[in-house]
Amino acid sequence: MRKKTVFILLTTLSFCANAEVSSPCDSIESSQQIFLCSEHVKKIADNRLNTSYQEALRRIKNQYKNSADLASEYLSLLKESQRAWLKVRDKNCELEAFEMERGTEAHITTTNNCIARMSKSRANYLDKISPDI
Repeated sequence: MRKKTVFILLTTLSFCANAEVSSPCDSIESSQQIFLCSEHVKKIADNRLNTSYQEALRRIKNQYKNSADLASEYLSLLKESQRAWLKVRDKNCELEAFEMERGTEAHITTTNNCIARMSKSRANYLDKISPDI
């Protein structure tokens, strides 16, 4: 009984703590908040991209575990594709922010938003690579 009470208490505290966490994107009233929001959104998108990439690697390894040569070829191709895509993303975002003075909040915000948008799109794509059956 005591373990159950502790578990319920911890679960409730965890829920309350998560409910109180606010995002810098919640209430934007200044350009500084827009900048902070872009940093936050970029970080979330990067984390999602990394998770999707790692999950695609895991799925391929799992699905091709009986075919080491095919698994190796598939994994190598995915890794090459990801490296090339990262270069394209970074250059596209550089292009998108070109007209803003480099190093300013406007430049960084534009770059962050571009990276976030493209990373979300790539994560969605990676989620469809070698899907679990």
